[in-house]
Amino acid sequence: MQRKKDKPGERIALVTGANRGIGFAVARGLLDNDFQVILLCRNKRSGEAASQKLGKKNSVLIVADIRDERSIIAAQRYITKKFGKLDILINNAGEIDCGEATIEQTPTSEFDRILSINLRGPFLMCKHFLPLLKKSNSGRIVNVSSEMGIIGPGIRGNKPAYRISKAALNALTSVLAAQLKGTKILVNAVCPGWCKTRMGGNGAHRSPKKGAETIIYLATLPKGGPSGKMFRDKKELPYYRCNRICWLIKKFIP
Repeated sequence: MQRKKDKPGERIALVTGANRGIGFAVARGLLDNDFQVILLCRNKRSGEAASQKLGKKNSVLIVADIRDERSIIAAQRYITKKFGKLDILINNAGEIDCGEATIEQTPTSEFDRILSINLRGPFLMCKHFLPLLKKSNSGRIVNVSSEMGIIGPGIRGNKPAYRISKAALNALTSVLAAQLKGTKILVNAVCPGWCKTRMGGNGAHRSPKKGAETIIYLATLPKGGPSGKMFRDKKELPYYRCNRICWLIKKFIP
């Protein structure tokens, strides 16, 4: 039996790290698009402040840590009981290396911390929320990545943990999209650009709202939209940066 079309307010979106910055802007944008939005935040106080600031009746706060699998399972059980499905999963929460340490200067504990948030967290979120996404008419997964995760000629050596984690997140996006090919679920990554957030700093030239635009665009893709890709400003970015010879081969040889 085909599921009936969702009415406004019946579409459910979950945003990790929704208490500030780009995640908060995404939550606000989805609320404006008539989604029921679940704010998943690690910090209860800042999560409550964000929820109050949104001032929308269609927002729900869940305090959970994406590094903790038990915490994610508890959140999944709550959402299953309350909503019975999930339409949008946005893996936004992330961290970046402090300073400009090289690989040999990066503490192992710092490397582990960043990968646990930027890679293991999204993996666990996808793993445990896929059963709910499969109940949606139009499931969408958006992994917030970065152009710094693109590999190939010209790559810089700074922020190694962040770069490696985002390259791996792009791989997760690609693998999951291949697994879900032929289903109603689309999986994509996004580079929001350098945004003026706690992570991006005051020197950034983009607003969180601007950074959220392409995330919301991918979250609301129509049936038959792209999957397994990375986007910036609603245009596709490559996972691998080719050199000039590679570019010429791709351009002139079908």
